[in-house]
Amino acid sequence: MSNATRPVLSFLVRITREPRGRLSGTVERVRTGRKERFRDAAAIGGVIERMLQDDHRELAAGSRRGKESS
Repeated sequence: MSNATRPVLSFLVRITREPRGRLSGTVERVRTGRKERFRDAAAIGGVIERMLQDDHRELAAGSRRGKESS
């Protein structure tokens, strides 16, 4: 599959620097509006990964339901 045919996945990351310098904020999955907080810059990737895994699970469950009703 070429990059031209792959869907674009959009995330909005809002970051705040706390008084002690630590970063925190939220990651929002644009398509679903789902938001998840993080409390460390290193956690941003993990939040996005979980959202993608949830999307994959939902798609797989939907395709299984479609086969059951056929």
